Amino acid sequence: MTDGLVGRDRELATLSACLDAAGTGRPQLVICRGEPGVGKTRLARELVARAREEGFLTGFGAALEASGAPPYWCWWQALREIDEVVGLEELARERGLQAQLSGLRDTGRPQLGTTPEDRFRLFDGIARLIREVARRSSLLLVLDDMHWADEASLRLLQHVVKALQDERLLLLVNSRRQAGGQEIDVLGTLLSEPAATDLALGGLDCTAVRRRLVGITRRAVDDALVERVRASTGGNPFFVGEVGRALAAGPDPGRVPVTTALRAAIAERLRSLAPAAAEVVRAAAVLGAEVSVPELARLADADPTEVVRLLGEAQDAALLQPADDAGRWRFDHAIVRDAVLDALPMRTRGALHRAAAEALEARVGASPGAHVGDIAHHRAEAAVVGDDRLVAAVWLERAAVRAMGQLAFEDAALLLRRALALAEAELAPVDRVRLLLLVGRADHLAGNLAGRLQACLDAADVARELGRADLLAEAALVMEVTASAPGFEVVTRRLCKEALAALGSEPTSMRARLLARVVDTHMFGSDLERVAPESDEALAIATACDDAAALGAAMAARRIVCAGPGGLAEREILAARMLELAARDGDPPTELAARLWQIDASSERGDLQRVADEVDALARCASSLGWLTARFEVARCRAVLAQAQGRYADAVRLEDTAYELMKARGLASTLVLRSGLLPVVGRHVGPERRSMDASAMMSGDPEVLRRFGLIAHVAAAHAHATAGELGEAERLYRASGSVESWRPPPHVVLLVDAFGIAVSDVLGDAGDLSYLRDRLAAHRGHHVVSGIAQICYFGPVELWLGVAAHRLGLLDEAVADLEQADAHCARAGAAGFRVEAQIRLAAVLADRRGHGDLTRAGVLLGVAAPTARRLGMTPYVATAAAVQAEVDRLAGVVALSPRETEVARLVAEGLTNREIAARLVLSERTVEQHVRSVLAKLGLTNRAQVAAWAAHRVAYHA
Repeated sequence: MTDGLVGRDRELATLSACLDAAGTGRPQLVICRGEPGVGKTRLARELVARAREEGFLTGFGAALEASGAPPYWCWWQALREIDEVVGLEELARERGLQAQLSGLRDTGRPQLGTTPEDRFRLFDGIARLIREVARRSSLLLVLDDMHWADEASLRLLQHVVKALQDERLLLLVNSRRQAGGQEIDVLGTLLSEPAATDLALGGLDCTAVRRRLVGITRRAVDDALVERVRASTGGNPFFVGEVGRALAAGPDPGRVPVTTALRAAIAERLRSLAPAAAEVVRAAAVLGAEVSVPELARLADADPTEVVRLLGEAQDAALLQPADDAGRWRFDHAIVRDAVLDALPMRTRGALHRAAAEALEARVGASPGAHVGDIAHHRAEAAVVGDDRLVAAVWLERAAVRAMGQLAFEDAALLLRRALALAEAELAPVDRVRLLLLVGRADHLAGNLAGRLQACLDAADVARELGRADLLAEAALVMEVTASAPGFEVVTRRLCKEALAALGSEPTSMRARLLARVVDTHMFGSDLERVAPESDEALAIATACDDAAALGAAMAARRIVCAGPGGLAEREILAARMLELAARDGDPPTELAARLWQIDASSERGDLQRVADEVDALARCASSLGWLTARFEVARCRAVLAQAQGRYADAVRLEDTAYELMKARGLASTLVLRSGLLPVVGRHVGPERRSMDASAMMSGDPEVLRRFGLIAHVAAAHAHATAGELGEAERLYRASGSVESWRPPPHVVLLVDAFGIAVSDVLGDAGDLSYLRDRLAAHRGHHVVSGIAQICYFGPVELWLGVAAHRLGLLDEAVADLEQADAHCARAGAAGFRVEAQIRLAAVLADRRGHGDLTRAGVLLGVAAPTARRLGMTPYVATAAAVQAEVDRLAGVVALSPRETEVARLVAEGLTNREIAARLVLSERTVEQHVRSVLAKLGLTNRAQVAAWAAHRVAYHA
């Protein structure tokens, strides 16, 4: 055990085991938690020393409390140590990650983008860089004091941990135990990861307390004193050390300073210093947990050499100590700095903060760069005690804008809210609106939709007071509609309509955008025809204005209105126009939207080859963007295409890819895709736990069912019906009300009616089948998909018309529809649904028994059954067998015996009678008799016919 580290044998053993595991390519995360002073940092530094002895690269970074440090500061500190050894710049250049590395360290020119997708690209780049370092050398990264970390740093930690694979990496994260806080949520989530270890630090036992006291006082201590110290300090190592220092100073050992007197003890040590040294310590406390000699000299208005001498006095008093970087000093512990700050009168503290801000401003001039956060922090602290609040607000806004540029959206929102709170009385109303809108945008990007709502409502209130329709419109437009958080659309719609009324009827691009947003708010309703005039007007105005943003928004709104089957042709035109707009402006995001629109339209046409071509183009566009959502869209579209083509294993694998990409963000699109696609795959290959778990994501959550409404109920009912769980299927199906009352949003009309027919077919509800068949018949020629964003392919409309007609006893109509379904599937390349159509058509023909129907049914089954086996459609292999048996019974075909079935199977394999006899250990004469019997029973004349027949029917006679 290293001198000075007492009582941590168990914890060191745990950390050493994790270090060993990491060194063998099993990455580890250790989250070390405990109260202030319990020794988390000391333990981490001991681990760093051990890791270096074992050849690990090490990086140590710490979050700072209430400072102006930029986002990701703890990460950059840790990586900076690594950079000195491996040269991260060169490594980033090799991997094309220079922008991500530059953005993380805040070079002064962050150019990372403005969207959550851009932030994903930053996080992914840093994770890849860390992985590359850890593959070249074993690596220990320590992130200390993460209870003070900015949220962006915590989100980066979450991303890095979830991306762990086989790196030689140990991540040690230190955090205090405290109630609430974002860091608690993130760290608590990470503890569920397989690589995570929860290391809780408690107080020292009496043996360790004795060793600590003896080490400090240099004299023996009796048991009674040890027990009193242990009881008064809880064994906290820092507190025990403070008691030891007090005892070493000579007080009566019977008087034990307790923790409530700790700050007073630190203040006493400060008073023991020379006045100049005490002033330096106070100035250091204002500057931060770690300071440089030059900045401390500027603030204390002293010579740097003299400052170093005075810092030496503070070191002797165990207040500060040299930091790892030359020329920098840090407090012995955060508790020490807190005590020094608490002892400062508020006005003195404010004056020091003002002086620190002015010194920094004078040094950096008009280009503060990475120092903007420090200046904002000092100005804000000075403003608390009466300094210029507007100046503080300006600097806080500048720091927020910089944080946005670094994709630290949460930090930006916090800075802006502080500016608003500080300068509430001084801000001009128009500036207050501007800051509130910035807060709204930051919250939107951070996914804090409740915060976004409040900021926009507050901005709208001020805009009304000012009579500024333009600002009211901006507040409405910040409120984007999102499927992951329904309910906000009502407020957004009200704000948009209010802004439209205030703006008047002048055909401006702002009016077009507001009209389009009104349409967006109706996206999930069934009353889109009510806002068709708004979509028409928005598109006309945007076209006349030739404003790209307005035109894109207007076309998107128009697409929502015509999302039903009747709007398919117009949606194809809109997709083409959107692609032209993207080409004109060279805008990849617009191209991404256009490609997705065309994929939706081509899927409904049943043109799966066009879909495949568009998905390839979509992938190229997504690659150029690098967005997480773009990658998700590619995986989603490929998964649905694979399912449509009967490539079920590929569909499941691609859905997994899509789900893993987005599940951490909790977006509704991942839930909808998984619960929509996998049960339809299960329909064809057989329901299994995976597909039922996917369905339960919808059906098992009343809130989700309420949010997604009718389509969620009927899709879940279909999943349970497919699995044979008819009671649950009927419960979910009936929960949607009578089919006559169903009013699905236009984009899911086809899916709702087709799923409804599939469930009613199983439940035998003739009334519902008749009603749904009549309604779906208006959309012949379409394929059953969503009009907006594919979640599954469910065959041609004619398949479900044929299913309904069959159950209703309308056999001629069923034959006609199922023949069309077979033809549509053949043209589309929808192999699985063609099998379903052919088997159902064979069953209808067997029921109708017209001239040639049974022969035709046999031919259909001869094609469908082998295809079902090849595609792995186990339930349809069984269904084909049952239908074949019924066809054979009706045709008077005598069933083969088990031995005759064996012989027929071997004939199909091309064996001669002699070879069959040898295989089955029979005489050749016996085999000849079996072959003649097979020919007679099946009405065949030669072995070739037996082979052809057995290729698809021998299993049905086993």
